[in-house]
Amino acid sequence: MEPLQRIKKNNQYYDLFFEKVKSRTDQRNYSYLLDRFLCLMPVKTGIIDIGCGTGEHLDYFSSNHYPCTGIEPSKKSREHCISKGLNVVEGSFETIKEDCKTFEHTIGGVWCAATLLHVPIEDFEKTIRDLFDILEKDGVLFFTVRLGNKAKWDKYDDETTNVERFIQLYEENFLEKTLNSVGFVTSLKLIEDSYWGRPSKWISMILTK
Repeated sequence: MEPLQRIKKNNQYYDLFFEKVKSRTDQRNYSYLLDRFLCLMPVKTGIIDIGCGTGEHLDYFSSNHYPCTGIEPSKKSREHCISKGLNVVEGSFETIKEDCKTFEHTIGGVWCAATLLHVPIEDFEKTIRDLFDILEKDGVLFFTVRLGNKAKWDKYDDETTNVERFIQLYEENFLEKTLNSVGFVTSLKLIEDSYWGRPSKWISMILTK
């Protein structure tokens, strides 16, 4: 499937299930990961939150006095964030290098909470290289994805609608090999069982450039 069509279908999903996705997001505690991430941030740099969703993490960065920008393809999520006074623009992983040229702050941190799982495995290495390139020296990357070895179109629980999103599951060895080949150094790796949604294993990683 072409990237624009995949992104369009994902946006339909997140626009339709905005409230349910927000409720599930609120259940997941990122506080430990947020603090570890900020501890590694280079001084006098800012953060981009790619796929910032309902803006909770972007709000946290802002409240800690970091210049930050959210990148969000879903119109409903974007409008929600803007209504809270957050700096959010339309964009995606596919356009990130161009998007960043308009930012007023340098990028010392890239935050990707449950968003790289929308990137097909064949595009993963290019996407990681793009993120590596936009980061300042000693910059930090965070992401969390589901573990597995396949891709699927995912409906929201027991909903009968045909609206669905693309989900890529990643194997731990593949992630580590790709990240190392690009040049990232692992600072933290955490594997956990989901307690905020349907049963699944997630891997969270914090990496430095």
